[in-house]
Amino acid sequence: MKKMLLLGMLSVFLFSCKNDNKVENVERAFYYWKSDGYIDGQTRENIDKASLKKVYVKYFEVDYSETMGNYPYDKTSVYNYNSNNFAGLQIVPTLYIRNEIFQFNKEKDLDKLADNIVFLVECKC
Repeated sequence: MKKMLLLGMLSVFLFSCKNDNKVENVERAFYYWKSDGYIDGQTRENIDKASLKKVYVKYFEVDYSETMGNYPYDKTSVYNYNSNNFAGLQIVPTLYIRNEIFQFNKEKDLDKLADNIVFLVECKC
């Protein structure tokens, strides 16, 4: 009797484990981290070959120093990007925030930093 109960519980367990979270459509993307703001023909050719529709572009990095506080550096001049190279692509602005930002700032400072980041991204650096 115990064997039947164990077998019944095991079969219920095995049949209840089905994966409903299958990913049906994977959207590939490209992460462009170069600072020169220029996509050459070879890079665009690779984007087209991979049938990508989305490109993540690094706009700038944010660092912290005791003298300057929070500051953006290594800014990419988005105006250098040739819009023809991005035709048909969705551009996702991306930035890198160093861990020191969160270690040495208070919540009020982080709110101000968030506003400044939004301003820089909206004005396209």
